[in-house]
Amino acid sequence: MGSLTKRIGSMQTLRDYFKSARTCSMATRKIGLEVETLFCDRGSAPITKDQSQVMMNQLVACGWTIAESKQGMTTKLVKSLPGRGDFFVFYELGWNNVEVVTPTYSICDRAGLLQDVRGDILPEVYEVSPCGPLGDYCDFSENEDTLMLPDQRDQIWLKLDGDVLPVLGHIASVHINIDLCSIAEGFEFMRLTNQMYRQMDWPPKVVADIWSRYIGESLADYEVGRYGLPPGNFEDYISRLSGYKVFMNTLGGQLSVLSDPKPFCDTSDVDLDMFLRSVWWWNRLRVRNGQLVLEIRGIPRGSDDQMVVDCQDLFSLLKL
Repeated sequence: MGSLTKRIGSMQTLRDYFKSARTCSMATRKIGLEVETLFCDRGSAPITKDQSQVMMNQLVACGWTIAESKQGMTTKLVKSLPGRGDFFVFYELGWNNVEVVTPTYSICDRAGLLQDVRGDILPEVYEVSPCGPLGDYCDFSENEDTLMLPDQRDQIWLKLDGDVLPVLGHIASVHINIDLCSIAEGFEFMRLTNQMYRQMDWPPKVVADIWSRYIGESLADYEVGRYGLPPGNFEDYISRLSGYKVFMNTLGGQLSVLSDPKPFCDTSDVDLDMFLRSVWWWNRLRVRNGQLVLEIRGIPRGSDDQMVVDCQDLFSLLKL
């Protein structure tokens, strides 16, 4: 009876977390992008750490500002476009994988968002790279360790996962973040997006295989269901989450790996945002700055032109 009571209580915690988030109207909806890009040399091997640092420092010389510098390395940059907001460039786990995160744009200006990323921000990053972008979702060098671990959170992930963690630094995707009018709308968007995944065969098999390897070989012993399609309705969604283990938590203001990880329903004072980031469903609900958001994660990184087409097709599918 005690176990059932804990499960019900944990589901209510998750339910309240999402339901208490701010929602938008169709007119005030905003969207944003996260674009990962792999960089390789002319021999198709990942660029070196030194080459990646040259890229970062040349961007600074071109007007970007250092947002984060750790252990003598430039790890995060920011640039503000007038009337748009702050764009960030940083390492996505590996020094060969550079991520661009956009500010949020009004849904009415989705074409402007794609134009600014495609025509302004990404070309600046390419200009300082040794050989340009790979233009693909995998560099097929997953056994090469390119980990860039500048902060405590990254070091903790390595402690948690062990030697398999570097494989995730060799795949790239495009994430779309969409403000939601309601939780129900989020699940309708998931249903439609899942149709697109099936039609397009996304994520590609090699990406899914690398994720499967990561989950299967991680020292953490993750549940297999943490990667893949999410449950199709809200109650099943929070029920599944409540049964997943909490491996990392914020205790006394410090991020820590739990020595004896237990399911969410058996763990007190869980850092909810941190926990939800460790469930890698292809579509997932997030709360960002108090706003309910759907994060669409299954789009593979291809050429810039293909990225624009994929985003436009998805916007059209969702009638945005």
